[in-house]
Amino acid sequence: MKKFLLFLIFALSFSTIYAQTTTYACQYVDANGFEWKNNRWARTGFKVRNPFFLKYNSSNIDPESAFRVFFKNGSFAPYEISCVNVLNAANSCITVYGQSLVFNKENLEGATSQLLGSTEIGVNGRRDTVSVELFTCQKM
Repeated sequence: MKKFLLFLIFALSFSTIYAQTTTYACQYVDANGFEWKNNRWARTGFKVRNPFFLKYNSSNIDPESAFRVFFKNGSFAPYEISCVNVLNAANSCITVYGQSLVFNKENLEGATSQLLGSTEIGVNGRRDTVSVELFTCQKM
């Protein structure tokens, strides 16, 4: 009987956690930034990327969900991204590769950024682009 009660408590806890997950369908509305051309930064607009889904648990953005915004394929490793609550309704995630995502679950707006290119100089003086992309979401 004791084992059954423990199992029941575990099952109910898991279902409660699972039930608190919310999914948002998001689409980009604008994308701008800078490209490194002729040894200087040039302002540019970018083509908006494809829509994506963002999962949110009871208190924060699901880290794997945020990771998939930047990396559609490949294996997810939890150490590659960190998500924290920054304000009452807003959350922020950052990857070890210089990307960040912010999302406000009240107004359903957010942004992604890629900033590491501003600090890293690669082979032959090449730098990655620096960008900010604005998005809006709908609760599913």
